[in-house]
Amino acid sequence: MFRSRVVALALAACALIGHSVAAVISQPIAAVCRYIGFHVKEACAMASQVAEQKQTKPSILVKAAAFAASLAKRERPVLTASWRMCPSA
Repeated sequence: MFRSRVVALALAACALIGHSVAAVISQPIAAVCRYIGFHVKEACAMASQVAEQKQTKPSILVKAAAFAASLAKRERPVLTASWRMCPSA
């Protein structure tokens, strides 16, 4: 009976010490991670603004879509029954 109480008390003490050590270590690590994350996000935002300023020409896909739309809108010749490719007919 006495041993089980001593073992339980020892386990509780170890758990308390482990929790306090983890809290002391995790707080600065979390602060450093937040600091680094903030600066990485800020750098990405600045880079995207620079990229938006440089991109003034339409991209290749936009040009291709415009070309396809112009082909769809063009006038096509009207073929009649008497018109043929071969002039001998």
